Amino acid sequence: SIIFAGIISVFRLLFEKKLKKKQVYDKFMPLKILKKFEKVFIITAFIGLTFTLIFGSIWAKIFLGTHWVNDPKLVITLILWIYYAFLSHTYVIKTFKPSQISYLSILGTILSFSALLLFRHSF
Repeated sequence: SIIFAGIISVFRLLFEKKLKKKQVYDKFMPLKILKKFEKVFIITAFIGLTFTLIFGSIWAKIFLGTHWVNDPKLVITLILWIYYAFLSHTYVIKTFKPSQISYLSILGTILSFSALLLFRHSF
């Protein structure tokens, strides 16, 4: 969901730019559909990260004897969860412009990819 949210956000920003330049018509790809998909994927990413933290805590309790270990991967997942909680709530409350939320979604995708590639489990 994080990857799809970032991809949809990129398409949405590119499509808005082309609409402003009158290079494409609104009937080609309705902007409302892209906004709805972006919102669904952002909220789904938040729910997925929530389940990741819950089941990761259960797994850690069973195999390591404690619910939380100071593992870099777990800390980054918690940071991403807080980030996507903020992002999904700003989408619902509408405190930012939709284009700003798209940029934040792209940033979240970049952060999740960097966490996936740069951080390994320490145990």
